[in-house]
Amino acid sequence: MDNLQKLTRPLDSDDIELRVGHFIGTSGFVELLAYKTARIDTKRLDEVFPFRWRNHFERDSKGRLFCTIGIWFEGIGWVERSDIGVESFSDGEKGEASDAFKRAGFKWGIGAELYSLPKIKINLKSNEFNVEKGKDGKDRAAQTFNLKLNEWTVKNDNGRIIITDETGFVRFDSDKKYNPKPTETMQEEKTQPTDTETPDRTITDADIKKARVIAGLKPEWIIDTVKTHFAKEYKDLTTVEKASLLKLIEKELNK
Repeated sequence: MDNLQKLTRPLDSDDIELRVGHFIGTSGFVELLAYKTARIDTKRLDEVFPFRWRNHFERDSKGRLFCTIGIWFEGIGWVERSDIGVESFSDGEKGEASDAFKRAGFKWGIGAELYSLPKIKINLKSNEFNVEKGKDGKDRAAQTFNLKLNEWTVKNDNGRIIITDETGFVRFDSDKKYNPKPTETMQEEKTQPTDTETPDRTITDADIKKARVIAGLKPEWIIDTVKTHFAKEYKDLTTVEKASLLKLIEKELNK
């Protein structure tokens, strides 16, 4: 296997992550998107072309950010491929740079198979989503933090895509026309606390921080939200108030 074949070999299961693309209706039927992070491109380039690759960024006359990844080949010199990035909602320019880098990596074939994956449509457990009113007054489904996609595994078995959740249950198999809906006996049902209810477990500072990071929110958002909604400082929040804060973060995640 030559270096270019090594560079473009399919990603390992641990290199593929999932996120919600969109909900189909309000019954928990959802389409998931598989993606790679920029660290995967860096890891693959370091493995295959150590000390023989480089990248740089520049904006064109329209202000669009391009990333160029160059690889040094003996007898040829530097070969470069570029692509444009899109600014992310949560990370701004940092997200734009990361997106440009990943897209340039795609131009070299890193994770290119992600573009040819079948549509991943599954049924969620009832505690992995909730239904709330949108700004237009219509019901809309939104994920909760019980949907632990960061703990799911995506296996590419010669084109057959198998996705298992954190419990080991197969949630998607591309060889099956219909994928099973998790039954009630498979679910760990937990009700969401209201402002006056006691949550079913203690919400820790680590829970809040993890949720904030997943939602792409800055620490200042927590400070401002606590002052606005609870008229106090974060350190003075009760267990019930922390549970309510977690729900506010969930709403931000699904905007």
